[in-house]
Amino acid sequence: QDMGIPISVIGVGSKEKRGDLVLTIKNSPKKLERGEEGEIIVKLSRSRMNFSESVLKFQMADESVKEQKVVWAEDETEKEIKFKVSSYRSGKLACHTQVQIFPDELDKTNNEQFISVEITEPKIWKILYLGSALNWDYTFLNRQFQGADQFLIHSVVKKDDKSFHITGLENELKSFPEFSVLKDYQALVIDVNSIPLMAENHIKDIKEYLDRVGGSLLFIGPYVNTKPLDTIIQDILPVKLGTVTSFRNKREINFHSTLLFSDKFDEKEESWQKSLFVPPQQFVQKIENYKLGAQKIMEAIADDLGVLTTHHYGSGKVAFLGMDSTWKWNMDSDYGSKFYLRFWNYLFQW
Repeated sequence: QDMGIPISVIGVGSKEKRGDLVLTIKNSPKKLERGEEGEIIVKLSRSRMNFSESVLKFQMADESVKEQKVVWAEDETEKEIKFKVSSYRSGKLACHTQVQIFPDELDKTNNEQFISVEITEPKIWKILYLGSALNWDYTFLNRQFQGADQFLIHSVVKKDDKSFHITGLENELKSFPEFSVLKDYQALVIDVNSIPLMAENHIKDIKEYLDRVGGSLLFIGPYVNTKPLDTIIQDILPVKLGTVTSFRNKREINFHSTLLFSDKFDEKEESWQKSLFVPPQQFVQKIENYKLGAQKIMEAIADDLGVLTTHHYGSGKVAFLGMDSTWKWNMDSDYGSKFYLRFWNYLFQW
């Protein structure tokens, strides 16, 4: 018009002023480590609509839908709502958010969004050791892995009837840890003799850890307590425990490396079998039977005795090591310490 060009405009449509409610994602993390918490910010924008409230839904993967009522002031046109997002399983985490669709909206296709967050393995593997006593196996593990770049080992070990030996945890515990603590670890190492010292809720929390977190759980035997082992733990274990025995002489171990370590295994099997053995005059757990799907990773050759057995349970993996004398591998030869470290290194990350 300023240039003297005539412009004609013809509007086609209803005289009715229709509004719209739009959902967009203002912020979302691209990557999170397992167990790390992030934040998704949902932005709601409305134009020419005067409702007083709307319902926003948010869902992560297979979890239940969360509903949130959004209250609007008369003159508000935008709202921001924050949701916490996290997962204990690596891979793609799919999220979906949707705001209700009003009948008179102009565009009914812009009320939902899909978000994908990549969940990665942690750079530092957090391990929690739960024990019934400060034995040699715990002492060597704690000493060998303290200050390791890849691992962070915390512990809760029963000292006596009234106190615990605790490392790495900020809050002083008066009992074994609950799920709120367990969930922050990628692996749990549990002395099976600590189970009778736990309250019922602590044992249920171990099962919840496997169901929800899906981490790795290693039980260390042998079980020498006179009390029957808790039925929940019996169900979790890959084996049914038999009696406890010991050997006068060293027992060689048949080591099925590919079943456990697969892509990480880089040494000749003969070297491993020379370094890993059942020590003489040390207690070891006999196995009454193996559960369906259980795999024998290590077995004493001459006695057909399963030393290390694994299986899947819930969303996680469970292993049972039937002896607490792996520390003796350190003392047997010059290269025994190297294989001791590698064995536990691989087992922690299994």
